[in-house]
Amino acid sequence: MAKSGSKILKTNVNKSDSSFKYHKNTYFERAYQNMTNLVALRNELGLSKPQIEWKYVLFNWNDSPKIINKAISLAHKAGVDLISFWPTLSPPYGISWRYKFGKFKNVGISSWKGREVWLKNNL
Repeated sequence: MAKSGSKILKTNVNKSDSSFKYHKNTYFERAYQNMTNLVALRNELGLSKPQIEWKYVLFNWNDSPKIINKAISLAHKAGVDLISFWPTLSPPYGISWRYKFGKFKNVGISSWKGREVWLKNNL
């Protein structure tokens, strides 16, 4: 990690019951633990970089306020720098209508990605 020179590391982790609709054969617990381990390793080495970002792809089956708040809580618990919410247009039946119709304006800040919630100082 220290020699990689990377400034940003992104990982996509979605809860298993909703991720199976899009990500085949994924395991939330394993991906989440790997993300947590990366944060721990970076911190053990006394590094502030790379920034570790949880990339959360929004679909209509994983965009309820309850699920989004749980993801933000888990991101905070894992120690990542930020969690970003990326709306999708594919598959068409998976479009997050909550996002499309402005129901995410209270989640974090707007960015080119969609929305992002900074959990640590913007490095």
